[in-house]
Amino acid sequence: AAWIERSRHLETEVDKEKDRADKLDRVNQTQSRENQLLKQQFQTQEDDRTFLVKQLVAVKKKNQHLRSVLVDKQSQLASVRKAMGLSLADDMSSSLEDRSSFGSLDDIAFDPDGKEYPLPRQEADSRYREITKRITKMLDVERRHRKQVQAALDAFRASKTPLEISLQECVDATLAEIDAQPAGITRPRTGSQKGKESSRLSAFSSAQRERVLEHWLSLDATVEALCEPEDAATRRNPRG
Repeated sequence: AAWIERSRHLETEVDKEKDRADKLDRVNQTQSRENQLLKQQFQTQEDDRTFLVKQLVAVKKKNQHLRSVLVDKQSQLASVRKAMGLSLADDMSSSLEDRSSFGSLDDIAFDPDGKEYPLPRQEADSRYREITKRITKMLDVERRHRKQVQAALDAFRASKTPLEISLQECVDATLAEIDAQPAGITRPRTGSQKGKESSRLSAFSSAQRERVLEHWLSLDATVEALCEPEDAATRRNPRG
């Protein structure tokens, strides 16, 4: 019986090791595929690097040739100007013009030490892209702020009661009458619309405030809204 139990235990361990071997084999296959993919990517990058190195060497050779041609042309030009009896200032200005012309054709400029530096056009393109990114970011921020303000305004309007809406309409009507008067209250010429309205509301006289209240109370909707709480209380307490 002990041998049978030991045999079963060994068979169980063998099955576990087989499962483990299968899992490791699957992992090995996956790692092999990833390794092959990475090798292909590495080879592609090496090919690109080799191509770029060749292009760089060709461009440097071309630049060196053009610089040699420029030196020869400048020497010839100096000889011609010397034979023509032109001044040294004219010679120097012409040399600078030739140098700038050469730089525009080659898209790379050189200083007296032979160092390369980007042309102003390239710097302008870089600054233009940077400014475009900043403006785009600012526009996105302004759009988000506008959506937030619009949502808050919609929520504020939705939270108004009918009485508040009718009172606001009466105030707006009174403000329109004040605006239509030839010699009305002095109003600020600058500032937001909300600031202007607050300033004019604070400048209301007692007579104008009474007129707003009279107009508001004369509306049927106002009377009905004011009577609704009393009617509801009467329905709850019919004997009261």
